[in-house]
Amino acid sequence: MKITFLVENRKGDNSCKSEHGLSQWIEVDDKRILFDLGASKLYLKNANKLGVDLATADFIVLSHGHFDHCGKLGCFAYRKPLICHPYAFAKRKYNILNKNKIIKKLDLIESVKPYKISESAYFLGEIPCKYDWEKDNDVIDDSAIVLKTPKGLIITSGCAHSGICNTIEYAKEICKEDRIYAVLGGFHLGFREKGVSEKAMKTIEYFKENEVENAYMGHCTSDEIIDAFKEKLGGACNVVQIYTGMEVEL
Repeated sequence: MKITFLVENRKGDNSCKSEHGLSQWIEVDDKRILFDLGASKLYLKNANKLGVDLATADFIVLSHGHFDHCGKLGCFAYRKPLICHPYAFAKRKYNILNKNKIIKKLDLIESVKPYKISESAYFLGEIPCKYDWEKDNDVIDDSAIVLKTPKGLIITSGCAHSGICNTIEYAKEICKEDRIYAVLGGFHLGFREKGVSEKAMKTIEYFKENEVENAYMGHCTSDEIIDAFKEKLGGACNVVQIYTGMEVEL
C-alpha cells in the first residue's frame, strides 16, 4: 500500500506548496481513498503535480469537520461516497461544512461505528477514550483509518484529537491485532507551544511499550516534539517527519 501526502504543514524539496492542513491519498487493495482535503484548493493543484488522478477515488474520508481537513470539499468535481462521523457537520468553532450542500454533490455515509472500506481498510468511527489524558472532548467526530497488513496494523490519522494512543488502542480492538507496524499523520501534540509536554512524553512511552515500528509525524505536532520522539525512541522506532508531496510505501 502507498500513502501520498497531498497537503501537509511542511514543504518538501519538490514543486508542491504547503499550508496548515492535511490531505492524504491512500492506495490499498484495489481502492483509492482521499483522506482529508487540507484547508483550500491546494490539494487539487498538488495532486495534479504528483500525478494523482482524483477522479479515480473510490471514497473520500474525513477525519473530522475542522476547516484544515475539509476546506474546499464543495469544490471536489466528482460524485463519490463520503465517509465521516455525523458530528463532522456540527456547528462549532473551526467547522465550515454545510450538510445540505454536501449531499447535493457527494453520497454521504455517516458512521459512528467502524466502517469497512476494503478487505484491508476500515474507517474507525467514533473512538472511545481509554486514556483520558489525551482526548479532546470537543471533537468527538475525530477518527482515523486502519489498514490490516501481514506486518501488523498501519494507522493513519488526520489530527488525532481523540488521542493517537486512544486511536491505536481502538484499532487494535477492532482488528484483533496488537502489532503496530506504522502510525502516520497528525498526532495533536502541540505545534505552537514550546517544549515537550507531559502528554507528549506519555505518548512516547506508549509507543515504546507497544513497540511501534514506524512513526511518520507532522501537521499538528512541532519539530521539537518530533525530535523528542527520535531521541527517546532511538533505533527502536523509525521516526520520520512528513512533508507535502511525500510518498510512503509500506
